[in-house]
Amino acid sequence: MPVLDLLSVDLFVVFFSVAGWLVASRSVAGLARVTDPARIRRRTTTALVAVVVSVAIVVLRVAVASALLSSGWWFVQETLVLGLPVQLVSAAAVLLLSMRPLVRLRRLAAQETAAATPAGPVPAAPATARPLSRELRSVAIHPLVVAPIRIALYSAVAAFLVLMVFGYPVSISDAVALLVPLVALGAFVTWRAAVRWGRVSDHGEAGPRAARGTWLRRLAAGLVVVLTGAGVVVLQNRSELPQEYSSERSAAARAHSDAGPDKVLSVAQLRGTPGGGPVRKFTMVTSHTTVRLPSGRSVAALAFNNSVPGPELRVTVGDTVEVTLRNTDVAEGVTIHWHGYPVPNGEDGVAGVTQDAVPPGGEFVYRFRATQPGTYWYHSHQRSNELVRRGLFGAFVVQPATGAAPDDVDLVVPVHSFDTEGSINPTVILRDRDQLERLRVRAGVKVRLRMINTDGVPRTVGLTGVSATISAADGMEINGPELVPNPSVEVAAGGRVDFVFAMPTDSVLVSVSGIEQVGLVLHTAEGGRSPATGPHRKVDLLSYGAPADTGITRGSDFDHTFTLVLDQKIAFYDGRFDTTYTVNGRTYPDIPPQLVDEGDLIKFVFVNRSIEPHPMHPHGSHVLVLARDGKPTTGAPIWLDSLNVAAGQTWEVAMRANNPGIWMDHCHNLRHAARGMMFHLAYRGVTSPYLAGHKHGNYPE
Repeated sequence: MPVLDLLSVDLFVVFFSVAGWLVASRSVAGLARVTDPARIRRRTTTALVAVVVSVAIVVLRVAVASALLSSGWWFVQETLVLGLPVQLVSAAAVLLLSMRPLVRLRRLAAQETAAATPAGPVPAAPATARPLSRELRSVAIHPLVVAPIRIALYSAVAAFLVLMVFGYPVSISDAVALLVPLVALGAFVTWRAAVRWGRVSDHGEAGPRAARGTWLRRLAAGLVVVLTGAGVVVLQNRSELPQEYSSERSAAARAHSDAGPDKVLSVAQLRGTPGGGPVRKFTMVTSHTTVRLPSGRSVAALAFNNSVPGPELRVTVGDTVEVTLRNTDVAEGVTIHWHGYPVPNGEDGVAGVTQDAVPPGGEFVYRFRATQPGTYWYHSHQRSNELVRRGLFGAFVVQPATGAAPDDVDLVVPVHSFDTEGSINPTVILRDRDQLERLRVRAGVKVRLRMINTDGVPRTVGLTGVSATISAADGMEINGPELVPNPSVEVAAGGRVDFVFAMPTDSVLVSVSGIEQVGLVLHTAEGGRSPATGPHRKVDLLSYGAPADTGITRGSDFDHTFTLVLDQKIAFYDGRFDTTYTVNGRTYPDIPPQLVDEGDLIKFVFVNRSIEPHPMHPHGSHVLVLARDGKPTTGAPIWLDSLNVAAGQTWEVAMRANNPGIWMDHCHNLRHAARGMMFHLAYRGVTSPYLAGHKHGNYPE
């Protein structure tokens, strides 16, 4: 069974475990006050069934945990360390201590019920109720009937909280914080209460002792409420992000301390310089605008040069790219991040790490040399969770120095979803859409279709009516791509794929998963038929193309191996109680950085133990995919900058540290990044003068 299915089963198993023990606990609660043997028999029967079912659920959880363990310790650590041991101990206690009294209680209750039932016709008036026998009464009030089952309920609740609140890795302090107050203290109070109630019921004690017991229970409940409230306030306050914090705190942790003062570099020094080629200058002006969707609805948006997406920037390898960013009226501030492109660190456009956000009326100049061809894109990396969805993005295409044939057609198609006023409006957006709708392509002409997924979720892009190659992924050419009829390929959030095909005599349909109301049709100049919809042949990029030697394998001698466990939990983050997204149990800016030296060979192991996909995007360098779920890649070397680590998956990737700086690495579902899932790869000896946080208005997420 896939890991995601096992994780889902485990969650349901724990939930039903809580439900089962709750039914058992409610069935035995207050048996000491019941005077009708028939009711005692019914309630003990229900309790016995619930106990058997609950114990079976615990056994099932052992099997699920064993299956998860075979996929990796990351998926099951907190279950094996905390949740499951507590459940097993409490279930065993119920079987050993409570089952025998419950069975005896049911048998005695059934006997007294039968004795109290007249053998003949039902009398006109009910008989006078007979008091319970001393034997039945003594069993009903025994602490072993109630306390172990109630403690098993506490344990099931604790196991549920372990899954929802704690992530990987779990710590001793986590165990103490959860198990001591909820299970150990709860068990002690429950046992004392059961013993006290048994004495009161058995001896008829009332008055001061009973009143004192009630008063103590109320006091204890009040203390629990007060302490819980105080704990919530403390956790809320502790979760608030600092008013200012340095990327050295969150990324390098004073990583330059042992590099020596003569070797320390600031990211402000890691800027691009003009090369020997032509200088291509662009001016990008941000402002508010209105966008009309294909559905006919108009939405408020943000734009570069009054266009959504922003202007398509096309340059050639060898050019020096110079972009002047000016912010007209975007109050949040803006930057430009060159997604996937290996720019110098000071040009990366991350607010509070490589620059300050550009305020209204301000400007910033980016300058770097175009060194590798491919399909890339740009977007704001200041409050990107909000500003990208509102329209601050565009395509960046670097063409090879050799150039394309005059007749070739080169199209860029960004896929984008607007999110305004809580509603999602997915659409395919094209620059100069009307012109492209009128485009007619002659049969036989070579077409390169560059698809860019600007959304936070993976999109499957397919072609109908043509055989095509997937020529490139994330800007990097694929070795030996083969023709695939009606191909489709999953594109990670932030990722890109290039389809290359010869235009057929009939038209070609481009479809995108999750976006049904809009399709792009490439029409033939000869007026061919429109393509019919049909099944696609799905291409897995990890087994596509011709193998080639990169000099890097899973068995290479790596200088560092970093394991990054991606998870989600319910917690406070920046003062809000919500779903947070963690890396190794922590959230930004408290995630330790990956500290490397220039020239290091690095291996990353991304483990997604949550139930959502996490498209991880390392800045500054592409990574070579080595394996997924332990299975090595079998096709061409696949270099990516956006990895769709699906729920339950494990990815192994490698990179050579050849671009010094402090580089962001984060989930490109930008909502996840804004709730904690981002961290840094820091080169030793690199510092940053920029500060993030409310005080400086820099928000790198």
